[in-house]
Amino acid sequence: MNEKNTGRIVMIYEDPMTEKIPEGKARLIKLIDRRDGLEEWDIQFCDDGFKCSRLIKKLPTEQESAEELRKKVRRFTEKIKAQENE
Repeated sequence: MNEKNTGRIVMIYEDPMTEKIPEGKARLIKLIDRRDGLEEWDIQFCDDGFKCSRLIKKLPTEQESAEELRKKVRRFTEKIKAQENE
């Protein structure tokens, strides 16, 4: 499995799909599985060092992150041009 996000610190939520109730920040230690838009990771919470496994939303790859940033820049540029043409 691709573990490029190993070592990254992310917010962990009780319900990873809604991301409404935060449990705390944790370091991603090892990717266990991917399914249904979620990733299961072995994690270690930053505040108390507690280790366990949790489900989180699938993290974007560097390629996906770069493409999303390009889209945002493109939309912003189009918005600015439209305002200038008004």
